[in-house]
Amino acid sequence: MKNLSLILTAGLLSMIALSQCHQEKTPKRASIRGKIVNPKTDKVVISRDFLMLHADTLKLVGENEVKGKIDTPVEGLYILFIYPEFQTIYLKPDDSLAFHLNINEFDESLSFSGSIGFENNLLMDLFLENEKESSYFYKHNFQFTPDQFLQKIDSFKILKKQITQDVYQNYEQPTKKFKNIVQLVSNSMDYSLKEAYVQKNANVNLPESYFDYTKILKKTLADPNVIYMYAFADAYLSRKIHKNQNPKSLNLEIAQHINQDIKDQHFKNNLLTRYCDQYIRKHHIKKTDTVIKTYFKGINKPNYLNYCKQLMQSNRKTEKGASFPDLKLIDKHHQTTQTASLFKHKKVCLSFWDLKQHKNFISNLRKLQQYKKNHPNIMFIVININQDNFEQWALATPDNKDINFYRLVNRQSWQDIRPFHLSQVYLIDNGIIKASRKNMYQPNFNETLKAFADEK
Repeated sequence: MKNLSLILTAGLLSMIALSQCHQEKTPKRASIRGKIVNPKTDKVVISRDFLMLHADTLKLVGENEVKGKIDTPVEGLYILFIYPEFQTIYLKPDDSLAFHLNINEFDESLSFSGSIGFENNLLMDLFLENEKESSYFYKHNFQFTPDQFLQKIDSFKILKKQITQDVYQNYEQPTKKFKNIVQLVSNSMDYSLKEAYVQKNANVNLPESYFDYTKILKKTLADPNVIYMYAFADAYLSRKIHKNQNPKSLNLEIAQHINQDIKDQHFKNNLLTRYCDQYIRKHHIKKTDTVIKTYFKGINKPNYLNYCKQLMQSNRKTEKGASFPDLKLIDKHHQTTQTASLFKHKKVCLSFWDLKQHKNFISNLRKLQQYKKNHPNIMFIVININQDNFEQWALATPDNKDINFYRLVNRQSWQDIRPFHLSQVYLIDNGIIKASRKNMYQPNFNETLKAFADEK
């Protein structure tokens, strides 16, 4: 009997283990439904992080509605991005959320229903109250005595606490994690404003106790996606670092402070990656220097590290003197070509177009037409980066003999050549990059084009 008991116990444990293994492999998802008024895009993106590295995309169908399931491995805040706006939403695995919004009045119109609708409506109420609080202090340029300032901060805190209590009394009690998220959402705006007060009142002597709010940085956060924590962290770092340093020293100090001062690993990952991203983009970093190593020291997510490494790889591939990647393009008449043949024996100014950013395109097009008039021997090319809505792009493409319009056949090829904003262009001579990601709105860009056109 003893042996039989052991066998049964072992079998039961194996079944439990297999069950747990199956549960772990079964993705946890949440159901999403939405109705969007005045959409500017045909998709909704919901991400687990601010870098949008873990994101699900849902397409609009029917009467501008969205419906589907997305991965929600953990309870917490997710990023709802509907071009051109974003907002954080609260999701739980295997739960459901519905929303309705007018893009033209994004924050004011966003409302929720479904099993976690009341939690999200509470977060929206607190978000709007935080915005009122921020607007009040910036409107008065923080011109208060320390006592007046803290008293007013407390008055807003009381309002937000009352909003929260009213909701909790009228609905089923939420989870402990949600309550902690609510508390952090309410308080984080105050942290940010307290940092702003210090900067706006540099000559005011504040007691050490004033800075007690910075202790939150030494704690594990309820959720790393509370947006006001990033404004707070930016202001905190700005106060801590020494100004007027060269970019390398400045970023080294920023990375050191984040590594030393921030406890929450998820929050630290996001901050380090965001500042590393800015450093690589702004200063065209191509190799792993001391600063990059210091940023990487605190990042423990491989995909975040790879994101930064890919940015440096992109800088290497598109640096001056490199061959421009051979990409397949198509025009509005469905004729395809390769950049290698298109650029052969030609001087090219290459710009980019995002179909969703109409005003940006019109402004850039006028600028390019002006430059074409001044430099007729340069070929001006505009590549649209969107993969969807070919016919819409073809109809939107103007008939212009001075500018050549194409779009990418493979959206993936965009990763290596993407500018850091749509005002940046490439100057290419016979397929060789002569200037990489130059801003066409710089005052001396016309002279840059002239030197490029005259170069033998």
